[in-house]
Amino acid sequence: ALAAAAALASAPARADDAVLDLYLVRHGQTDWNLEKRLQGATDNPLNDTGRAQAAELAQRLAGVRFTHVYSSG
Repeated sequence: ALAAAAALASAPARADDAVLDLYLVRHGQTDWNLEKRLQGATDNPLNDTGRAQAAELAQRLAGVRFTHVYSSG
């Protein structure tokens, strides 16, 4: 599964109107999620829903320029 991630992105702006965009992303769905099982440090594969979620996220974030990415995994 994809690790939970937090990513920071900021667009070039003047100092007086600078904006910080913060993106928080959680891993996509796995079968263990549906079974309410704890996953811990296991690397369970995404199920069909999880793969669709990852593909949708990729489309939504296309073109976003990230300056920093932080991940738990």
